[in-house]
Amino acid sequence: MKNNFFNFLKIKFLNDIIFYQTLIFCLSLLFLGTFFIINFKDNFIHSIVDQELQSLRQDGIAKMCDKQTKRTQFYILNANRTIRCAAPSFKIEDFKNIIIGEYDSDDRYIYHHRVLHSKGKSYTLFLRIESDALKLISSEVFSKLFMAMGILGILFIAGQFFLFRHYFTPLYDLFHIFRMKGVIDTTDSRDYWDYIESKSIKNFNKRRKLQRDLFNTKQYYSVIINSIDDPVVVTDSKGRVIFCNNAFKKSFAPFNGRYRGVELISIIRDYDFINLIRKNGYQANLIHNTQIALTKVSGKTNSFQLKISDIESKNKDKEILFYFSDITKLQDVNNMRRDFFENVSHEIKTPLTSIKGYTQTLKSINTDEDQQEIMDIVIQNVDRLDELINGILSLSKIENEGKIEVEEINLPSFINALINDQQLKINAKNMSVNYSNTGADTIVANGKLLYHCISNLVSNAIKYSRENTQITIESGQRENHRYIAITDEGVGIPNDKIARIFERFYRVDQSRSINTGGTGLGLAIAKHSAQKMKASIEVDSMLDKGTTFTVLFPIKS
Repeated sequence: MKNNFFNFLKIKFLNDIIFYQTLIFCLSLLFLGTFFIINFKDNFIHSIVDQELQSLRQDGIAKMCDKQTKRTQFYILNANRTIRCAAPSFKIEDFKNIIIGEYDSDDRYIYHHRVLHSKGKSYTLFLRIESDALKLISSEVFSKLFMAMGILGILFIAGQFFLFRHYFTPLYDLFHIFRMKGVIDTTDSRDYWDYIESKSIKNFNKRRKLQRDLFNTKQYYSVIINSIDDPVVVTDSKGRVIFCNNAFKKSFAPFNGRYRGVELISIIRDYDFINLIRKNGYQANLIHNTQIALTKVSGKTNSFQLKISDIESKNKDKEILFYFSDITKLQDVNNMRRDFFENVSHEIKTPLTSIKGYTQTLKSINTDEDQQEIMDIVIQNVDRLDELINGILSLSKIENEGKIEVEEINLPSFINALINDQQLKINAKNMSVNYSNTGADTIVANGKLLYHCISNLVSNAIKYSRENTQITIESGQRENHRYIAITDEGVGIPNDKIARIFERFYRVDQSRSINTGGTGLGLAIAKHSAQKMKASIEVDSMLDKGTTFTVLFPIKS
């Protein structure tokens, strides 16, 4: 690991920029600083002393006193300790700590103490030299110089740390990864650089390609979303807009400018929408599939089916997609169709009532058996047509039902009353109905819609069951739902037909329906009644065994 690390340090990039540059600078700074500090002052003092002594030696000790000046003063002692010359301010005590041959100094004087030999005699010299330059090389000046060098060194180390952190560490991490994967020869430093260089170029090109692909993908989806005619907007978890398509801006944008970061209820200033959000928050599960009428910027009020989905992401907070499906035209078409059926049904029902009444009158006064048989057929078909019209009118009323009122309904009483209403049909096929309840006795629902739903399911069970069989009605609770299940022992429904049995006028077997007298509207009425009550219907059927319809009512927490 150690060899690999230093081999890695030899790569071109670190040699040129970081490693040798740092090493040379630090060593140079250390060497020069140490040399200067140690030798400069000594050399300076030594050169001054030598210069003065050289001058003294030229004239000999006898004339040395004549050389004494204000700058240079000295004592000369012979063996008998006789003072040869001296100045009044000169004190021998200043030299007591100086070893013979050595120097000392303060901010003003240089002190030197040595032994001279002349004409066979020895003399002791105490030399004091005054110099203004000593202030410049005093300890205070050196302290400031040291401080400046320290600050410079700290700044340089900080700069190198920045370079190492941003260039060296990522490269070393890369080297470590390569070494761990065994993709390069770790004994040859050139391999590192070549491999890193090749990988860097490839990664750079790959990143540019990814950025280009990302841009193209963004443009691709942007065009698709903006081509949608319905308003679409994406918000964060607090309802602040992240993205919206052109249809949204065109429909709800009250101002020109940036929408990013603006809360949705600040853009759609509709009373019902604001109430919906304030009541439920930006919770997709609470307001998904809500129908709401919103006033657009143009002043026109449209109906929207509000579809909301959570967008989960590992790297981002939750985002929410709002899709405002404009159902105004669809509702207009449905209204026209409903009005048409209602008008036609009412127009047909009146003459049918007359036909049925007159036919029953003729039958009562006519004794011819053949004619009575014909009149029975007429009355039977009139009843069937009347049932069809009633079904159309019932379905139309259910669809037009606005806000429904709910109440607590006693289930056993309700089911028993419903069975009594169907008793004639039950008796005609010699069938029996068994009811059991395993849950609470009451259920919260709309009584009229619940009757439409359950009575049509029971009626279907009677129609498509064989004689002398049993119908089972069961109510109870399953997980977070109350349920009512109707099970017959009839002919069953093929699996591939179950998906369509709730369509209007759809019959699994046309010939069988003619015999049973079905209109093809019973299950459609049951389905729409259940949907109005926020309930759903499950179907489980086996051919020649029977069918179970289960109506599930969600229990509100």
